Amino acid sequence: MLEQRLQDDNYTSEADLFSRTRNWENLRLAVKAGQGFIERLVERKDFRTAWNVLEFCFEANHKDYRLSSGETAIAMSGQAETRSQKSMMATILGHFEKDFPNHPQTAAALLTAARFTAHDLGNFDGGRKIIARLQSTYPEIHSNKTFRALSAILMEADS
Repeated sequence: MLEQRLQDDNYTSEADLFSRTRNWENLRLAVKAGQGFIERLVERKDFRTAWNVLEFCFEANHKDYRLSSGETAIAMSGQAETRSQKSMMATILGHFEKDFPNHPQTAAALLTAARFTAHDLGNFDGGRKIIARLQSTYPEIHSNKTFRALSAILMEADS
């Protein structure tokens, strides 16, 4: 019913609806509505608002949040600038395989998660775990220049 109402007005009331539901005592509706809202914001290239909505949903869902599509997750990770944004995206991309099985960009998403985790957040052990997962699950990743560079840095940091 709610989705139909939003479709009927071409999602023009979506921002107002989200703003209202995020103040409710039970945040489940806002968190769920946030998925579609973020996707439409990304499609419109309104990343500033998308980050605000994602941050709210991520925190309200106890840092366990799934975006509505792999494309949205990849687009948001490509726009991550702050430590907080990279931390959110490292978490979201860390379960990309489970959220979007057989997605053609899974290896790239996990590589971005490894880079954010190790390079931007300074969690070398976490980065190594993601790299090991990539090596065992996606052997073709060995030809990727970023993968090789990050692997070398993490091995060097391990010494």
